[in-house]
Amino acid sequence: MIDKNIEIKTERLILRELKEKDITEKYINALNDEEVIRFIEARYKKWDFESIKKYVMKSITDEYSILVGIFFQNNHIGNIHLINFNAIHKRCDLGIIIFDKNFWKKGIAYEALSSITNHYIESNILHKICADYNELNVNSEKLFAKCGYKKEGKFVEHILFEGKFVDSIRVSKIKE
Repeated sequence: MIDKNIEIKTERLILRELKEKDITEKYINALNDEEVIRFIEARYKKWDFESIKKYVMKSITDEYSILVGIFFQNNHIGNIHLINFNAIHKRCDLGIIIFDKNFWKKGIAYEALSSITNHYIESNILHKICADYNELNVNSEKLFAKCGYKKEGKFVEHILFEGKFVDSIRVSKIKE
């Protein structure tokens, strides 16, 4: 079971569990913006308040995941979703999105990902955090490398992307 009562403060951000009250029109619009969701599974669905509420509530009630909102000056600008939390093996998977384009290329994803990774690994809650990304997503490749994630391998032709099968890259960060 993952502790959901977290609030991580960084130089510019607050990271905390996402709640229903955090669902805004901006968030809904972002999840329907093709540029924002190009590389994530959200692209296969039309999002509205009810579908996002269901997604958020599922995470709140799921003892093996936590949906962490990324907030800049109390504005919700992105998420980190930790899933498949395994207390025995001390590992989980995660995904990250900065959906507010005003914060792209400003180090926000690095600040958020490095902070959440350090929180869970340095506090000895997790030994290993894993992630997968589309091989064409160069920004994810750079982000995970900058945060100290190492490539473990790839799933060949694992993702149908824009009409072609592409590889999924598997990375992880392990407690040193």
